[in-house]
Amino acid sequence: MRRLQLASAGALAFVLAASLARAEPPRSMAYFEPKTPFVACDTHDQIMQVLDAVRAHKLSEKLAEFAKMAQSQSNHEAACVYSVLGPVLFGASEHVGVVFDSERAINMWVSHVGNLHGEFYLLWGEVGKETAV
Repeated sequence: MRRLQLASAGALAFVLAASLARAEPPRSMAYFEPKTPFVACDTHDQIMQVLDAVRAHKLSEKLAEFAKMAQSQSNHEAACVYSVLGPVLFGASEHVGVVFDSERAINMWVSHVGNLHGEFYLLWGEVGKETAV
């Protein structure tokens, strides 16, 4: 994620779809051009830490921790960013459970994606859908 800039984490944006169909992860090799910022991390472990922070309502703190770690390293690269990513191509996705936000149930996936900036992981969520898992 060398070219991605660390942005303010005032709010977490997921891709949210509200329909009554069964929830499914993005298909492998699906192209998507997000219009809103995403949290993206270099590794699976890091995005799982972000997911844990979302569940604990401590996302801002976790992203600040990653930013502080990046500043203390010589390469100044953030492990996780909150940024507009540009077009991505999806790889594998894994269902990681349901997160409740403002009394909405959001089915969540961790997806391995890539674009011109490299490969990374992001959270993908769908509101109000049953899970086929």
